Amino acid sequence: MKKNIKNSLITILTASLLVSCSSTLVPVENLTPQELIQYGQNEYEASNYQNALYYYNTAIDKFGDQASVFVEARYETGHIYMKKKDYTNAVAAFDEVIYVYDHAPAGTVPAAYTKLSKIELAKIPESKVTQARAEIEKARKEAESEKN
Repeated sequence: MKKNIKNSLITILTASLLVSCSSTLVPVENLTPQELIQYGQNEYEASNYQNALYYYNTAIDKFGDQASVFVEARYETGHIYMKKKDYTNAVAAFDEVIYVYDHAPAGTVPAAYTKLSKIELAKIPESKVTQARAEIEKARKEAESEKN
């Protein structure tokens, strides 16, 4: 009997610990770009990568017309993809950051994210970068042909 009670208590404590550690997404409707990015960083630090991607992608969807927001959030998505060893998505993210920086008016995009993107790209084996860029180009062409 005591063993059953002890096992039940352990089960309840474990379940409550798991529930308290799991992350609940915050409603994003009224969040600023900075708040979305901060929530993404909080989720990343808690190893909740899918939630972090949700906040970063929401920042891009809602405020991506602001180059500085786009670059910061897109860099962070690339960083997550690197952590997950998803090199195709990481390369796509870092290449986009570099492209936006290179084509934005001077001073409108923080240079740090471009430098960090180049550093991250250098960590990926060249064969993987080449393969990722080929996959990205293939997907781009397929999407383009679907439009026509």
